[in-house]
Amino acid sequence: MLVRHPLYESHPSMPSPVRVSDTVTVLTRSTLRALWAAEDWFNLRREEVQARLETFGATLCGDAAQGFLEPAGDRKPVSELPLRQLALMDVCMRLERLPAELDWSDPGVLGVLDESVRLGCAWEAHYEALLQRHQPQTVVYNQGRVLHAAVLRHLAVKNGLRALALENTMDRDRLLWDDVSGSTVIHNLGRSWFERLAGLLDDGRCRAHAEEYLAGIGARKSDEHSSPAAVCNDPAASGRFVLFLGQVYTDSSVVFGLSGFRNPIEVIRATTDACARSGTPVIAKLHPKEASGTNPLGMPYARLTARRIEQDPVLAAHLESGRLVVDADNLWDTHDLIARSAACATINSQAGLEAAILGRPVVVAGSAFYGGLGFTSDCTGPAEVSASIECLLSSPSPSSERSSARLQAQRFFYAYLQGYCVPRNEQAVAELILGRTMRPVSPKAERWLPVPAPHCLGPGEELGDFFLEILKAQRPVRCFSEAPVSRTDIEALLDAAIHTCDVAGAHNQRFVVLTEPDEIRRLVRRSPLRRRERSGDPIWEWRRSTEVVNGVPIVIAVFADTAVHDPRGRVPFRVRKRRGIQAGAAAVQNLLVEATARGLGTCWISAADLATSRQLWTGRSWREAFSGYSIPRSWRLQALVSVGHPTPENEASGLREDLEQGNRSTAALDGVVLARETKPTRS
Repeated sequence: MLVRHPLYESHPSMPSPVRVSDTVTVLTRSTLRALWAAEDWFNLRREEVQARLETFGATLCGDAAQGFLEPAGDRKPVSELPLRQLALMDVCMRLERLPAELDWSDPGVLGVLDESVRLGCAWEAHYEALLQRHQPQTVVYNQGRVLHAAVLRHLAVKNGLRALALENTMDRDRLLWDDVSGSTVIHNLGRSWFERLAGLLDDGRCRAHAEEYLAGIGARKSDEHSSPAAVCNDPAASGRFVLFLGQVYTDSSVVFGLSGFRNPIEVIRATTDACARSGTPVIAKLHPKEASGTNPLGMPYARLTARRIEQDPVLAAHLESGRLVVDADNLWDTHDLIARSAACATINSQAGLEAAILGRPVVVAGSAFYGGLGFTSDCTGPAEVSASIECLLSSPSPSSERSSARLQAQRFFYAYLQGYCVPRNEQAVAELILGRTMRPVSPKAERWLPVPAPHCLGPGEELGDFFLEILKAQRPVRCFSEAPVSRTDIEALLDAAIHTCDVAGAHNQRFVVLTEPDEIRRLVRRSPLRRRERSGDPIWEWRRSTEVVNGVPIVIAVFADTAVHDPRGRVPFRVRKRRGIQAGAAAVQNLLVEATARGLGTCWISAADLATSRQLWTGRSWREAFSGYSIPRSWRLQALVSVGHPTPENEASGLREDLEQGNRSTAALDGVVLARETKPTRS
């Protein structure tokens, strides 16, 4: 496969696509098309995302409806969508009730359901038309449970498309995503990423990250999740108390995650009853969004949970006696209350995870994305909530267990925010749409381990230190596993290769990427000559190619285009020819470094134009070997680089023992010093 990097698309010296063999494809633009149906929840500019995608030749198609359609007149779905199930979230928001509170025999409920289903039909017809018109491979939407996103998600899964859901997180600078279930609600990929990174997490780094987050939490919260700095001066907060961290009553995480409970009121009642038996007051810090926010339909919450508390006779009695104190108007600092509490109870609020990294015992009702990992008490019914609260108050866990649970929470918190979630910006979203996976955030620069991103560096650590470790980790690899190299990795390698500080800034590197096994075998029949002693006399013979590229999945040929002149003025051909060698070498070095950072193995194979003017591995000139690729006459071969995933036994292939023992750098420095010492001095 011949890959032309997008940055060369507009280069004036780049020739137009030419004839190639049947087994080779010329790619000048990516065929990726994505449908953008995400409402403006993330303060992202779709035009900027589209511009970044176009850099890689991808297309972003917009949704003109922008989240609003009129209900369809016909109730019958165009296709057999389970619209009653998809419309559940819509019905709950309109009626301010949860699924367990809905009476499906009530004409009022059925009327709302009918309207939601007709609206779902309109969305189905709308998205069916868009999918037919644009033929995207990926659809992008928010959350995956609101009606329009739920319909689009179902259509995407049904048609085998990639369904990418986005959602805000507790950190205003990070975005949550999921392209497996296609929904970020409850069962996102956070747990999978935690398991993926578990062996790479450094405890000190995780602690430092949690402390840094908590220290600047006021600036990290979005407006709808932030609380004032005011300290609670209610008498209930003067001693030991249990804090209930509220979630929005009809939030999707409650609608689909509060299994075993009728509604949040049951959770608050179970918490308050358990605390009343020991005389411990409960402070309920309700979600700030309920005080002045609106739901996705634009309907104000109007203190929904507070109204339900006041309507419940048991909780109303606790309110009157002072055993329950409710902050429904977002008057007090949430994290001051967490720090002062004896324990916290919640449904699945992200503030529950913040309480866990602060070292507070956390009781979780229903399903939470951070539940079941050893640092929360997970309950499936009111009786379990009461029992857990009573146990925490009567017999607190030993300090060693609390410290262990806190560390586990900090480890998950770090893996979740820094490893799984992505920056909330157009570049990160564009990379998600392109299918790029995030690099593991490891503090270790071990062999074949990707380097941490700059924003993941710990206190006192420098990016240069990590870069130096990557340089030290480079080694030639000649045996590769059968694991394929992704298109994302190939593009990243080429992207690194073209960003060189070459002579005069000519940027005349060109690349041919071979991915077809038959093509690689056809070109790589022999390897370069090697010297061997026979009866005391040196002789030269061919080596079999398997000694150099054993099952290599990718071969990148690096060329220099001698038609590109020095921008400072015309220079003789012999000068341009040598500058091409230098530019090619710089490109290969960048490529090797990027490959090492991504955990890939490489081998720089000598194949310079001067060394292969007569014979390549095929026993023919390289131009004859590449004849099916229509390489322009001005291109000169500079190097061949094999790329793949190394087998464990070949990770250190080709290293001399003295280099393995740490003498690589000192030997080079000694040579520099020696050269200086032997340099003649002027008299």
